Amino acid sequence: MDVSGKIINAANIGEIVNCTKEDYYCFNCVRRPRGVDHAAMRELSLGISGVDLSAQIPDIESGALSRLLSDARQVAEKCARALHDISDGIQFQGIELISQSAAITLRTHLDRMKGIADRVASFNTVPKLKNFPFNADQIRETFSHLVDLDVIKNAQAIVNEFSPIISYLKQARQYIYDNAFVAEIDAAIREFEGLSPDETSKIAASRQRMTALKERYADWYIQEYKKNHITNIQEADRQRLLNSQKLAALKLATQSNYVAIEPKLAPWLVDIKMLRPAETITKTLMMATPYKDFNPREFKDKTLPNLDDLKTQLDDIFNFADAQYHLILTDANLMKNVDALNASQVQFLKEFKVKQITEQNFPLVIQIIQKLTHGINRISIKRDELFTLFNRPLTPDEIIEEFKNLVNGKLAGIDRSNARISLD
Repeated sequence: MDVSGKIINAANIGEIVNCTKEDYYCFNCVRRPRGVDHAAMRELSLGISGVDLSAQIPDIESGALSRLLSDARQVAEKCARALHDISDGIQFQGIELISQSAAITLRTHLDRMKGIADRVASFNTVPKLKNFPFNADQIRETFSHLVDLDVIKNAQAIVNEFSPIISYLKQARQYIYDNAFVAEIDAAIREFEGLSPDETSKIAASRQRMTALKERYADWYIQEYKKNHITNIQEADRQRLLNSQKLAALKLATQSNYVAIEPKLAPWLVDIKMLRPAETITKTLMMATPYKDFNPREFKDKTLPNLDDLKTQLDDIFNFADAQYHLILTDANLMKNVDALNASQVQFLKEFKVKQITEQNFPLVIQIIQKLTHGINRISIKRDELFTLFNRPLTPDEIIEEFKNLVNGKLAGIDRSNARISLD
């Protein structure tokens, strides 16, 4: 029906209430109702649903129209997502999967397709479909670009699949000290970067190669991890050493300057701290992340200290310290000052001859030494002084002479009988 220069049909029947009173009886023409354009519906249903529903659409009981409306919404949503994905084209790792110029063309096709798919929702009854504004040729041409959705989907799938693999390998190469292995990873990534998105067989081969490198790295990392960590049983032994009475006594001994314990104990402590217990580490875990709080590069060319050797070394350090303190407490010159001790200290001194230093008795050992050495001049020779003195090759006689001069210089003006020299 034409009224006031406007066509009123099923699609905009609601506007009839806006007509003037005269329009209800002074109209130009009442047209015969149009039927459903079966050719247009055929192309629309083929484009949106993939099947020809044109014969069933007029029959509201068939459910064909409901299916068409539902499928149209899905197509519109797919177009919207695709438009977002190709806003600036799709580039990844140097590959131009969809160029910016190609993206402009694709967006034009997608906008048109989304527009028609969105419009379908307004034609939700058979009478309204009779006034569908697009003909068969327009619909056929528009939905011929449905394949563009697959192009975009495939490009995005390549990004989604290869992004985590390449990110994993790039991070993994930071921890690999084998240059040949690193070179293989770099070559695999470069090979992928040189591919075109339509080279499906080469992309599949690249995927297989990088996945194999990822698995190889996971196996290598686990091997390096276990090689540089100790078992739970070994960790129990290590803790026993760290909690031992001998180590506790030696740590106290390092706080006194009577015997040089620190130079011997410090390297030992460094070595035992290198031993770290292994946590549970599996192939599945390493395939998910290339790092597990351990960098193999830091352990290249390093040999993990042996626990039995560390126990022996600790015994040697302790025996050295214990012997030195026993020697101090048997020094004839120091024993001249035994009157400075009280009765309990004298008794301890007698008993100590057949005992070892411990964390408990060491403070008393130091007290006794301090009393016995009262009036004794302690002369310290620093290691730096020795390094400065012997900074060139010397004959045995020259070394003896140089050291003698150093000692004499330190003792100038001091009673030698009351002097004691220590190397610090």
